[in-house]
Amino acid sequence: MDHNRICIADDGLQQPRSARNHGEEILDLWIKRRQQAELTITDERFHKLSQQVAREKYLDPNVAKEMAKAMGWMMLDLSPVPTAVLLVARGLVGVHHVYQAHRLARGENDLVGAKKIVTDFLRNIDSLSPEEARAMVDAVVEHHPSSPRV
Repeated sequence: MDHNRICIADDGLQQPRSARNHGEEILDLWIKRRQQAELTITDERFHKLSQQVAREKYLDPNVAKEMAKAMGWMMLDLSPVPTAVLLVARGLVGVHHVYQAHRLARGENDLVGAKKIVTDFLRNIDSLSPEEARAMVDAVVEHHPSSPRV
C-alpha cells in the first residue's frame, strides 16, 4: 500500500501508471455507442416516476430508497443492460461486476449478466444511503428519456 492505494508491481511495465477509473471508462464507452432510440422508455410507470423525480418528490430519505427500489424493479424489466452499466459506473454495485459492465458497454447484449447486476443492486438496496439511492434514480432518469405513450 502506498498512501492508502494499492500498488501492483509488474515486471512488464516500464513506467508506473496511474490507476484507471473503471466507472468513468465504462460510462464513456457506453455513451459513445448507445443509441438514443433504445433508451427512450414509453412505459407509463417510468414516465410517472420521472415526473416525481423532476418535482423532487424523493428528497425525503425514506422516499428516496423506495423510489430507487421501484426504479430498480422497473428497469430490470424495461432496460436491464443500460441500467446495469449505470449501476456499475456509479459504484452502486460491487466491483466484481466491472468486467461484465465493460462487456455490456462494448455492446455485448448479455441480458442474463445485466439482470444479475441489477438484481444484486436490488438485493442490497437497504444498505444504500439516501444519497446513493438518489444517485441511482438521478442516473437512470438522466440516461433514459421518458416519452409517454400516445
